[in-house]
Amino acid sequence: MYEKFLQQAHELNELIDFIINNEENSLSLQRNDGIIVTLEGINCAGKSTQKELIKSSLQQKGYSVFLVPQKKDDLVFKKIEERGEGIYFISNPIIDTLDWAVYFTKQYEDNIDRITNSDIVIFDRYKPCFEVFQNFLLREYFNMNRAKAERWTKNLLRHLPDADMTFLLNISTHEMKIRYKQRGNRSSITKKDIQLTKRIKKEYLSRNNIKVINGKRKRNDIAYGISNDIINYLDKK
Repeated sequence: MYEKFLQQAHELNELIDFIINNEENSLSLQRNDGIIVTLEGINCAGKSTQKELIKSSLQQKGYSVFLVPQKKDDLVFKKIEERGEGIYFISNPIIDTLDWAVYFTKQYEDNIDRITNSDIVIFDRYKPCFEVFQNFLLREYFNMNRAKAERWTKNLLRHLPDADMTFLLNISTHEMKIRYKQRGNRSSITKKDIQLTKRIKKEYLSRNNIKVINGKRKRNDIAYGISNDIINYLDKK
């Protein structure tokens, strides 16, 4: 499927090398005095549900919480969605990576006032998602070595602050299919989507500094545990 993109390797690798080798030109965006939390996981892991429950729990404790909205009406997102295939909207790994970098940057910039004035900022996927997904796809479909893929994905979003806490809501691909069916979307999942999801999940689990949460636990129990972890982190900060 991706053989035709390998023909572009020479020109695109020149662009990649330029980005990697010009770290001094990075412009860091302002971050908040509170903390940035990101909920990660494969599709249907429960991220959207959990961020609302966690927000409610933390607000009851007196914290100001901002849920960074996903920009699915954004022109960049629509372009990725229209061009891509499968549940992860994959087309050309290089162009996808550049577009997702623009998307995450705009998402942060468009909400920077709220982000910089909240005790706790919660993302439904953030930099770890970008690094996991795009790093894997660049290695898998563009024959890029791991070290180069790691450097490139990190450098593309180096101007954004890292998350202070990352939680991975971990569910099986079987559970994902069940949840897709409950939402009436099961027919949209292909065998290739399942295979890719398993590889991406493995990539997530290989990362450091991610707390893995059993996504099949009761919703309120998950939210309670994550909220307590956030409060404990703030108390120690």
